[in-house]
Amino acid sequence: MPEEIGWTEVPGVAVKPGMFAARVTGTSMEPLIPDGSWCLFRPCPAGSREGRIVLVQFASLGAGENGGRFTVKKYHSEKSVTADGWRHDRIQLLPLNPAFEPITLEPEDAGELIFAGEYEGPLPQPR
Repeated sequence: MPEEIGWTEVPGVAVKPGMFAARVTGTSMEPLIPDGSWCLFRPCPAGSREGRIVLVQFASLGAGENGGRFTVKKYHSEKSVTADGWRHDRIQLLPLNPAFEPITLEPEDAGELIFAGEYEGPLPQPR
């Protein structure tokens, strides 16, 4: 789990309990989130995550590229109706930069995702 490294001012933003700042590295979410940007996240609200930009931790998908790591992506899931309600058929974590491929997860992998936060917006670069 990441550790708190300090505090930062967030001018012009009404910061609410549970919000946090994190530095996003990589270019998969450009142009919305440039490499190295400091971003504000809020706790993921209850309900559908469809279309939301989320900070996700892969709990234990092995030692591969995504194992135990964090990523910021746009959430998409395909669902079907069942006798008990609905179920995930497929979950995709979508990059905004077309040079990157989506991360596709099977329904049984859904429990491996920890939703750390929802993207609120960029922060001014710390001085």
